[in-house]
Amino acid sequence: MKTIKVSPGQGFKLPFLGKDAFKLLSQSGLYYNRKKRLFYVREGADLGAVNALLATRGIRISLLKRCSICGRGLDCDECEFSDSCERKQDYCVCDKCLAKPEVFDLYSEAQREYLNIRH
Repeated sequence: MKTIKVSPGQGFKLPFLGKDAFKLLSQSGLYYNRKKRLFYVREGADLGAVNALLATRGIRISLLKRCSICGRGLDCDECEFSDSCERKQDYCVCDKCLAKPEVFDLYSEAQREYLNIRH
């Protein structure tokens, strides 16, 4: 099975699946940009339904988490804390940001900005 690892907001290509499959993918939370010819995962997408449909073609989508501080995509499978992490959050902190001495201040500021944007 081929796994396509997708960072939040990153577009990706899929093979032609037919009209009915395209409709089901759209209903499950994928968006297709016709100009760029790329699919995007919408927030709240049902990746279980998407992957069930794509499994018939030997494809699986894996959505990477995003670093709360710098926004970089993170692959949980490559994280040193993957055995102890519950993976319930959409965001995490990458190794580069975690190594900075001011990581707590950077994280706090990023969360304040996130909350101000959301509210």
